[in-house]
Amino acid sequence: TSENLERARHLRTVSAFPYLSELPVGNWSYNPERSMKYYPIGADATRYMITLALAGGVKGMTYHMLAGRDHWYGAALASDGTIQESYELIKSLNTSAQENDICTFNPVSEIGLVTYKPYTWESILEDSSMKKSPTQHLMSNTMPGISRDLDLLKFDYGVPDLSVPSSVEKFKTLIIPISDVMDENEQKFIVDLAKKGHNIILIGVLPQYDTAHQSCTVLSSALRCKMTVGMNLGHVSGEGQEFTSMLFGTLRVTEKRKRILAKVSQKVVGLSYSKFKGNVILLAFDPSSESNHHKMLFLENILKGFKIKRYVETSNPRIRAVVQSREKDVLLLLMNSNPSLQFKGEIPSPTQTAVKVDLKALGLKSAKITMTELFSGEVINTTATQLADGIPVTMTHLDGRVYLISKK
Repeated sequence: TSENLERARHLRTVSAFPYLSELPVGNWSYNPERSMKYYPIGADATRYMITLALAGGVKGMTYHMLAGRDHWYGAALASDGTIQESYELIKSLNTSAQENDICTFNPVSEIGLVTYKPYTWESILEDSSMKKSPTQHLMSNTMPGISRDLDLLKFDYGVPDLSVPSSVEKFKTLIIPISDVMDENEQKFIVDLAKKGHNIILIGVLPQYDTAHQSCTVLSSALRCKMTVGMNLGHVSGEGQEFTSMLFGTLRVTEKRKRILAKVSQKVVGLSYSKFKGNVILLAFDPSSESNHHKMLFLENILKGFKIKRYVETSNPRIRAVVQSREKDVLLLLMNSNPSLQFKGEIPSPTQTAVKVDLKALGLKSAKITMTELFSGEVINTTATQLADGIPVTMTHLDGRVYLISKK
């Protein structure tokens, strides 16, 4: 789920028109009848995947395998043309999407979780020693972990490409992985962003070389910081929190306009700079929480310091929630994925959660509102105050909801 949602977010961030060329309806199987018995895929999975794509910011999509084949099951139409349960669901959503012009909604995200192609390429290399380089740890552990943390904290985000400046400049706050190699243009670009007022969180190792393996220390020089690199576990303390984390190294700094954020024993592993128009934070450890609430609070406190607004909350953190807006309406997307216990033949009980949305902050100031679920047509009449305080929602173990919120 996290990987698919992040791909959709990347598509929306770097593309003028984020179009999904294949959204699967069903799944391949060598023996469809057997697979349908043990791993059923029906309308709930289709609804969930469509909601996931819309939450990521996709504006259009093509349904892949709308009609079934010999080695495919769970399609909207069986191989003989018989209408299956997903057909009516897709028909209803497509009709509602056109009637309400939902492609005009825009994501509400202030955070950019930046990617850098050379790091992505290195992350897929295999090492016979099975030891990960700092870059590989960043891209396979740290950044995916932060992605999950932002979802849990209900902060929507985009995924810009550092080599595409127009995609990066959209965001006020940027979380950027750094390792020992980064080209000069990208290092200068990061410094320029800080000077222009962007808040930047740098995680990893200060770059020492460009991709041609020539010395390049633009970022290190701008921060007046040097780093002793070494990957090992350490007990980090900072901002009132203590936790164990993977260290990328320790920091030595001569800049006076800085504040120490985190230490391991007496060695510095986290700094906050005030020398630029924007805030710059440098972390030499992995801040992704891995379900450690102390690490989660550390990241959340940093984001609160940047005054990033949270527009939606759920009492159950496992429920993903995203809001999008346009001039007079709000789109609320909810996703729940709680896999059934296949070998025990058990299906998890429905999940109940309270959902809060700050409509006033999103520009919808009407006292009375209507929430229309675009898949089922369900209508909820409520008030902005009630929604701000929280309304109950019950979701099945694999569920997606798309609510159009408008003035009553």
